Amino acid sequence: MKKQVLISGAVIIFLFLCGWVFGEDLKISKEYKGTISGMLEYARMQYFLHTKKGEAYCIFYDEKTQEDQLQNLSGQTVKLEGKIKVFKHGGKCIDITPEGVPESASLPASLTTVAGKLDIGKQKVKKQWGEDEVPVIKLNGNTIYIGEGGFSLHFEKFFDFGSYQAVLVADNTGGTACPVSYVFITLHSNKSSSVTKSLGNCSDIPKIQQQGKKVTLSFPSFGGTSAEKWAYSDGRISKTK
Repeated sequence: MKKQVLISGAVIIFLFLCGWVFGEDLKISKEYKGTISGMLEYARMQYFLHTKKGEAYCIFYDEKTQEDQLQNLSGQTVKLEGKIKVFKHGGKCIDITPEGVPESASLPASLTTVAGKLDIGKQKVKKQWGEDEVPVIKLNGNTIYIGEGGFSLHFEKFFDFGSYQAVLVADNTGGTACPVSYVFITLHSNKSSSVTKSLGNCSDIPKIQQQGKKVTLSFPSFGGTSAEKWAYSDGRISKTK
């Protein structure tokens, strides 16, 4: 009960910041179970789901069991299933407690590879204003990649090419202007690894295809950027036409 009160308080803050008035406008006029798809984002200390129709749903969730998973999925297009609440003013929220967490094709945050254990975690780094916590990827406990987006990382796809393996990593910013970039991590049985430079045009819905030991990523146009196509093979990437 206490957890729900805290979450509801965050939602009330959100409604207030959006210019809604208290009282009748905060009453629920409709409530039903449903599934919503859209971009998961974090703002004003609250998670939101932005649909292709331009609607924004605030999210009720269990901080203890769902916070980490929501954070890892922020910046991605996900599907939420739960109880949809429509307020008298017209605002909408979706309650995913205890219905579950978003469905996603993302891999778990820990993978067993030929080079050892690959984990997504957090690490404190020194900056001009002090220490900041950033998302990182570690191989056997050693940091091999620090997230450039600064918000979260997730393993998008795993590839086994026989003589080596590769993992496509999404580096999320948590924003809408450029929600994500990608890198490939290449892993060998001698426990060595390498990370490519960033690729992509900010779109978070690339078409991923594998042909033998070659992987291609086709990005649709996004915002003011043109469509792009990238190829990966044996630790190297190249932008193709």
